[in-house]
Amino acid sequence: MKTEADRREAARQAGETYGAMAADLSLMHASLAPGEEAMEKHILNLARNIREQALQRANDDLGEDLALVWKEAALKAAQARLEAFGAPGETTHPEG
Repeated sequence: MKTEADRREAARQAGETYGAMAADLSLMHASLAPGEEAMEKHILNLARNIREQALQRANDDLGEDLALVWKEAALKAAQARLEAFGAPGETTHPEG
């Protein structure tokens, strides 16, 4: 039987994996659309996608607390991946 700490760790790891993969896809698409404005649009879309996925996971199976852990890990991983490739790493947005 998994403990709460195990569930939180699993949610964090899943969020990190998702955030890194989503950032990689965003970088790939952004590289095809030249210009800083296009990059900013892809980053905003990435952050929105992560928030939407977290909400979906909260509604489906994780619950609010674990979905928040998942979302924070995904945003952090995405930001780190973007910064590693020289893209602006601002994946947060006033909406959450």
